Amino acid sequence: MDIEILPNSYNWVVNQEIIDRLIEINNKFYRDFAGQFSSTRTRVQPGIKRIIAQLPENATVLDIGCGNGELYLELFRNGFMGNYTGVDFSDEMVSIAKKRCCTALDNHGIGKENKFNNPTFLVRDITNPNWSSDLPSKFFNFIFAFSILHHIPGMGVRITLLRNTRKQLHENGLLSLSVWQFLNSPKLRKRIIPWKEVGLDSNIVDPLDYLLDWKHEGFGLRYVHHYSRAELEFLAIETGYSILKTFISDGEGGNLGLYQIWGKNVIRNSIV
Repeated sequence: MDIEILPNSYNWVVNQEIIDRLIEINNKFYRDFAGQFSSTRTRVQPGIKRIIAQLPENATVLDIGCGNGELYLELFRNGFMGNYTGVDFSDEMVSIAKKRCCTALDNHGIGKENKFNNPTFLVRDITNPNWSSDLPSKFFNFIFAFSILHHIPGMGVRITLLRNTRKQLHENGLLSLSVWQFLNSPKLRKRIIPWKEVGLDSNIVDPLDYLLDWKHEGFGLRYVHHYSRAELEFLAIETGYSILKTFISDGEGGNLGLYQIWGKNVIRNSIV
């Protein structure tokens, strides 16, 4: 299901109070359910494996929305020896990521003095325009933004985030991203909750903005935006990227993740 939403359908001048409300919904969810969420994320999705399969072992990587560190662990298992930085807005998730990765490295007899196998995890609010001002590397060969963009409210906030992200790429660098296609699943559609449950109205949020429930070891709510391919393409063009590849993957039907690989410049790379 690819729902077409044109850019002029958006509230370009969105009330900052509404954006802050939507961000806080997700902040609260990950404060309350970090452990429960992490327990359901112990493998990377097939679409991610497809992208990282040809990642050079000495690459410089920035993982935006690193969560519990599972992507780094997958890279490590595949022999990655490069420079990895993971950022996430959740203190709780970053803490879990650090513990999981330290345990994995210790189990392989790798100490902290081995700089080639020690990831950096940082707490950063990527909706803040200055989130990337003090990263340990100035530029990255590859930036990953898997399952994060659909949690960012407001077209203006998304555009600012993607423009700042582009500045972090080397000239021939690539941004790989994925967004959740939950409307493709009848089961996930049943998890949509009316906006009135959090005191909001559907008329004051963007088209295809949704509130979804969480019922694993408790009840929680998350803000999620459903992207079409056309909307991602608009964002890429608006923020100066070139779209190199698009594909669908993940889930029982193989259609729950929309992936794209963007280039800072129109120079193809072996990972594509």
